[in-house]
Amino acid sequence: GRLGDALCAYQRALSLAPKDAGAHANAGVALRRLGRLEEALQHYQASLSGDPLQYDVLCNFGNALHEAARFEQAVAAFRSAAALRPELATAHSSLANVFVALVQPDEALRATTAALAADPRYAKAVAFFLEELYGTKASAIRDRDLVRMYPTMERQLPKYAFDTVDRALELDVLAEEFDQALARELGSAALTESSY
Repeated sequence: GRLGDALCAYQRALSLAPKDAGAHANAGVALRRLGRLEEALQHYQASLSGDPLQYDVLCNFGNALHEAARFEQAVAAFRSAAALRPELATAHSSLANVFVALVQPDEALRATTAALAADPRYAKAVAFFLEELYGTKASAIRDRDLVRMYPTMERQLPKYAFDTVDRALELDVLAEEFDQALARELGSAALTESSY
């Protein structure tokens, strides 16, 4: 009942000040939690039209868009938030999750790296991850090192970062399996533009 009461209060505030960005943002949060996603999106948009430089509202809007499977719009919202406050990890991390949903592991990895780099506690881990695991080493060595580091990463990384890295790794494995299956299917036949 408290979310319903809060929503009523925000709606009363909006009846008095229909362009109040804060009331629209709060109504969006309440509506999203009540499962009324499309209405929440409308309120987030109204809030941002009044004040487009709201980091938290852009992140909430992006999360609602992600839930609505409007991935390209979610990417735009999170990129706007990250541009406003690049030193904060939330937008970068959420952006990584959208890229995982879009099956774009390279973009997901870049966004996760930005999220981790935004937090000074993880700067050394990011440097290791990029230089040692995804640097110029041969992929077999990288994969061996990644398997060795996986338990440590699981313990040391914040959950959002580990979950994103874990999904990106799953996508990498899936892509490798797909490539191998495609190569088996093609056999030794030459790949031409017309056969592709």
